[in-house]
Amino acid sequence: QPDNRVRRRGISILERVVAEGRADARIYAALAYGYAALGHSPLPEDMYPASRRAAERAMELDDSIAEVHLALGMHNLYYEWDFVAAERSFLRAIELNPGLLGAHYHYAWLMELLQRSNLSLPAGDITVDMDPLSAKLRGDLAFQYSNARQFERASERQRPYLRLIEEIRLTEKAADQVAKLKMENSIPEEHGLRVAVKGGGCSGLSYVLGFDAEPGEKDTVIEMHGVKMYVDQKSLFYLSGTE
Repeated sequence: QPDNRVRRRGISILERVVAEGRADARIYAALAYGYAALGHSPLPEDMYPASRRAAERAMELDDSIAEVHLALGMHNLYYEWDFVAAERSFLRAIELNPGLLGAHYHYAWLMELLQRSNLSLPAGDITVDMDPLSAKLRGDLAFQYSNARQFERASERQRPYLRLIEEIRLTEKAADQVAKLKMENSIPEEHGLRVAVKGGGCSGLSYVLGFDAEPGEKDTVIEMHGVKMYVDQKSLFYLSGTE
């Protein structure tokens, strides 16, 4: 899932396509969801009304695009507080595309708000099953289970993910080398160590190290010997068991 800077770049490209008169239903659908995603961020900047307008234009051209109904559901839930309309939109999005993770996610939170745990928990389970390495989705689901007083189930859903984290080790010697690299390269102390695995074609996988000011939206943060490590979801799987 991209951060807001990436979303804004994508939206600016789509807006140019619209301005040039080359937009079709898919372009408006992408804009509707992009605006809705920004609207759901800490700084919405009136994105939900823009999302609604784009969604309505997309619906005029093609009402069978799941992302349009997802965007309308987000608008209805988070902007209009129209829970009935939001539920209808999310369920239609899921009907059109059962693999649309965002529709299950926001539907789960709508049911959570309505205190209908018999529906929110299965929807939350689906999101984690779709993206099992997402720390955010697992954390949200654990909150939902805890809120339903199902503490053992909350812990159970976290265990596979926690085992992956526990199997990654940073030795004290390596931590000393990280501190030395920061000092030699004038890297601020608060920066974290980016640890990633990249595909190397016929030569196999390769490790990539660097420093980032803050973790990405879906990174896992692991802290050992005073060093914060930022690991993306895909790399987390490959790094498990390494030292």
